[in-house]
Amino acid sequence: MHRFNFVLYRPIQLIPVLIGISTVTFVLNHAIPGDPARLLLGAKASPENLAVVRRLAQNILRLHPSPKSISRKMRAAMWSKDFFFELFTHMR
Repeated sequence: MHRFNFVLYRPIQLIPVLIGISTVTFVLNHAIPGDPARLLLGAKASPENLAVVRRLAQNILRLHPSPKSISRKMRAAMWSKDFFFELFTHMR
């Protein structure tokens, strides 16, 4: 009988945990600034300057010979300092 209670109640206990994790993730995604160009130039940067920085970043990512998409290269550069510095070695 004890095993039956465990198998029955354990998934029920999982529901509040999943809701809590989802809520924390949602709040953190909206609370932490996510635009690297705005972080680099500051909150009072003009839209033209933001566009220039974003275009420069796209061009640097496009020059890298990896067959990955630009968005995958951007995520890799955020997580790996080695890949981030490797991006600049392929610039002309």
